[in-house]
Amino acid sequence: GLISAASGEAMISEDIEVIETAVNQVVKREEGLVEVHVMNEDDKTLVHWTSETPRAHGQNFHHNENIVFSGELFGKIATVWDTDKERQKILSKVNFIRWVMVSIMGLCGLIMMLTAHLLLARPLSRLHHMLSRLRSGDFSPTPTISNNLEIHQLSGALDELRLSMKDREARAN
Repeated sequence: GLISAASGEAMISEDIEVIETAVNQVVKREEGLVEVHVMNEDDKTLVHWTSETPRAHGQNFHHNENIVFSGELFGKIATVWDTDKERQKILSKVNFIRWVMVSIMGLCGLIMMLTAHLLLARPLSRLHHMLSRLRSGDFSPTPTISNNLEIHQLSGALDELRLSMKDREARAN
């Protein structure tokens, strides 16, 4: 429990000094604790501690716990925790993860663009260059493109077209 340093006897005898000492030890150690209320089994306040540090009215977490010793109820502890600092820590981690994910997505996009350029754009540019040469009457052999099945097939078809046009040109002369 929160004030386990306080013995069961201090709760039974309602020894305020021992309970206050235990509460003070806990609040020095626990960041974010803004209020502790220790009561006996009849809900009479034994110790009530409130943080002196001014705080914004943010989100608080309230926790109530019974003090039970050998199955018998001896009191209750109510605590209030300021969750703003923890919330800020979590948001900072979420923002870091978001930044990492956006970076990874950008890197994946860049890799996809480079891959598309290497697998599609360059071969298509070569095919376009081949067609331009054919259109101008240049029937000289061109290197075949072989890195993509469909583009390779298209390249082969263009080469057949080139040979056919070359044969027609030769027969016409």
